[in-house]
Amino acid sequence: MTSLLPNIPRLYTALAEWLACGVVLLPWPKRAWWQLRLFACGVGQLALQLWVGSWPLWLWVPGMLLNVGWMLMTLTWCATASATTRGFAVAKAFVFAEFAASVVWQVYCYTLWHRVANSTAWVPLVMLVGYALLFAGDVWLERRQMATQPVGRRALFAAVLTATIVFAVSNIGFILANTTFALGDSVTIFLFRTLVNLCGLLIFALQADQRQENQLQAELGAINRMFQTQYDQYTAYKESSTVIRRQFHDLKHQMAVILSEDNAAVRARYLSELSAAINTYAATISTGSAVLDTVLSQKNATALGKHIDLTCFADGQALGRMQPMDIASLFGNALDNAIEAVSQLEDPDQRLIEVRVAQKAGFLVITCRNVVKQAPAFRDGIPPTTKANAEQHGFGLKNIAYIVEKYTGQMTLKFEDGWFALKIAIPQSSVAP
Repeated sequence: MTSLLPNIPRLYTALAEWLACGVVLLPWPKRAWWQLRLFACGVGQLALQLWVGSWPLWLWVPGMLLNVGWMLMTLTWCATASATTRGFAVAKAFVFAEFAASVVWQVYCYTLWHRVANSTAWVPLVMLVGYALLFAGDVWLERRQMATQPVGRRALFAAVLTATIVFAVSNIGFILANTTFALGDSVTIFLFRTLVNLCGLLIFALQADQRQENQLQAELGAINRMFQTQYDQYTAYKESSTVIRRQFHDLKHQMAVILSEDNAAVRARYLSELSAAINTYAATISTGSAVLDTVLSQKNATALGKHIDLTCFADGQALGRMQPMDIASLFGNALDNAIEAVSQLEDPDQRLIEVRVAQKAGFLVITCRNVVKQAPAFRDGIPPTTKANAEQHGFGLKNIAYIVEKYTGQMTLKFEDGWFALKIAIPQSSVAP
């Protein structure tokens, strides 16, 4: 096939660009009437392509830039995302649109053009079926590559540079077609263009995987830091608990000092300090596991200070040989989340937390329940953090999930009858002494 291939009709180029925009914005939060907005942008994309097609050849590059700008406007008008995320998405969508239009048009030319009678009548069917297959695959890839993850300036620069290089190299054959540096006939040029666009998409896929890996490494680092923080808290509270116990041995001497104090203000201060120490000691919980006792006692002291009723039914010996740092982090994170949730309740009588640890049917079963104001929204199976700096918080449940997976267990989250429940089941063989 050595005859010249016809150029891709502007209609199908505009359709590819419009569909590419529709795919990348699917995971994003949408604006009101976004479907109608998207349809209007598609009509505008077609009108713009037809108008730019009437421009002289030397304005071809400005015309392409104008189309890319329209794609950016489409994303901005139809959905909400950061400027860097929109820029990254446009760069990738433009390369995919170029690839889709090129490869489907070549399929038509190689199979039907000049091979069957009235071949132009088949163009709409071939293009629509080809686009349906390609963009369905693009939707699947976008979801696998975490399309909604934030994009930094460095990633945006890399994406724009990649799209620019891919576009320039893929179309260089058309520029050199009438020179002594021609790359071949139109069949070769179209094939070269398609392969370069495909390479560009592979580069984008590698960039997405790298960004995802960096994000996972950042989360893992945060989780490890939280592990250490929880364990440090456990160690500090254990030491302070020892000090408090020693102080209670001297309680009778302290009482004698208070009774002999004539100054009412000083005596009141002594009594206040003593009352605080008594409340702290009263928060002590005994389960049979020294580590669990320390964590629960610490969190119970925090709960008492916030007028929260923490009920515990725990067989600490069921934890077996679970590592102390894992126990401290698992229960520390679970109770921190529960305390934060019930602290938002105005009625102190509703500030209830319940912890259960038991052995059932060969499993270590851990349950942490707390009353909540309303059913939490789940994202990727986990309620998102409600704290201000989301990038620095929200790792508590992920941390718990990491520990549960370490011991080959399962974690489930459930909302029922005004209670939010975290339930963990770990095979007893994984923690057996």
